[in-house]
Amino acid sequence: MKAEEKLHKLYKEFCADVLSLIEQNQKTADGFFVKIEKVTKQKESLKINNALESTPTQFTLDEDASYQYESLDDSQNELIRGMTLSCNADFIYIMALFETFLNSLVKILINEDKAMRKEYIKYFTNFAIEQKDKNNNESFIRILSEPKKCIDNLHEIKPLMSLVNYLIKHKTNEQFYKTDYGDYLEARERRNLFVHRGTILDSKYEKTLKDLLKKNNLEKNFQTIIGNVKSNAFTLPREWQGGKKDCDHQLENDVFKCKKCTAKFVCPPGYDLTVTPEYLYHVYTKIFFLSSVIFVQALANASKNNLLN
Repeated sequence: MKAEEKLHKLYKEFCADVLSLIEQNQKTADGFFVKIEKVTKQKESLKINNALESTPTQFTLDEDASYQYESLDDSQNELIRGMTLSCNADFIYIMALFETFLNSLVKILINEDKAMRKEYIKYFTNFAIEQKDKNNNESFIRILSEPKKCIDNLHEIKPLMSLVNYLIKHKTNEQFYKTDYGDYLEARERRNLFVHRGTILDSKYEKTLKDLLKKNNLEKNFQTIIGNVKSNAFTLPREWQGGKKDCDHQLENDVFKCKKCTAKFVCPPGYDLTVTPEYLYHVYTKIFFLSSVIFVQALANASKNNLLN
């Protein structure tokens, strides 16, 4: 199979997989919103028809209605939990699909073109030296005399997009590309956060993202990107703070504080980066744009190097 055919097949399968994932997520989201709306209406009906007393923030139900309300609350929480897990899992998988696409594309290029293979070895050599100098890791230095092993360790280069940009030499300075590439780097770091440390934004996520953007000459985008991340994040769940440790806290009418002590029921500082269907679609559009640009340029390079004949 010619390089052109391999690239076309790779890109076609990647697009089909990603589109299928997004469509399935949308169906799941549609079903979720229908169910949530139904449960919400049932809860409102119970409040209206069975409330013994009511204030803007609190209400009291009789025993039977209270049991029904708690049951509906549990159902609502389970629906939200299920949708949250589904979106987070789809997000991690779509990022994995893109990394696999990049990995396979690079292998096609360096296996089919000697000049491209030389460029890869040059990049890998710089990577090996960097690993030795920064991390005291000499394992990559030891394999520099064996090109096949260098290629086999392609997955060690992170982010792989940096290598792709270097090899295919497309126009990375165009504003659309810079914006989408910056958003991709944010998504990539969010994926790492989810896989290793959970969904709460932490200092490592913020520092690594800032360093990645700087390394790719996108440091000017950091404030905009992190600002968007925080403004679209979920607040952390309310918790009791202060007051007496042995107090069985009870909410005072219309205010988030305890009737029995000085404790307050507040949201602690922090940002939950849990994925929503909207964010997942946002990532999809960024990845689709980047993959199409990379694919077109890879084909052009292949044609230039007479790989299509």
